[in-house]
Amino acid sequence: WSTFSTMAAYFGYNGIGCDIWDTALEYSKQQYEAIKGLPNIGDYQIMNCDGMNLPFNDETFDYVYCNPPFLDIELYSGKENDIADGDFDMFLNKLTRLLSENFRVLKKGMLCTMTINDKRDNGKVIPMQKYLIDCAFNVGFQLHDFVIAENPTGGSMIMRKREYKYRRTAKMHEYVITFQK
Repeated sequence: WSTFSTMAAYFGYNGIGCDIWDTALEYSKQQYEAIKGLPNIGDYQIMNCDGMNLPFNDETFDYVYCNPPFLDIELYSGKENDIADGDFDMFLNKLTRLLSENFRVLKKGMLCTMTINDKRDNGKVIPMQKYLIDCAFNVGFQLHDFVIAENPTGGSMIMRKREYKYRRTAKMHEYVITFQK
């Protein structure tokens, strides 16, 4: 959701938040409304648009942040152009299109940050960060930084109990990967 846009605005940055999911768009608008009267808040627009077909000119932005759905880990919009449709090959194709659009609208030398997490299939880990990096390299990005961000949740103990049942460690993090054009 556009929590990241709201945080950027909170710290005084301006920008545009794009999404295809009505729920995320409405939540983003509510978040921004809650802070926009505070001093030194940045201005940003919230747009309903497809990240794989952005309505912006080439080399428009100084920075791009993208938090795509993680294959089928989360239920997203259900729309035809939704990247989270569950088909792995289709996901990689759409992820490449998303990265290609991010590359196109980003100014030369600037950064694009994306978050992703692992997926499991029949108990085996699918290293989604590896596929994200491969797709980014394929469209021309270079790897700038790679961080593992802890994502503590109130339900972490419940998740750990469930995961231990299946003899695996509960994931309480996301990969935050930054590329440079």
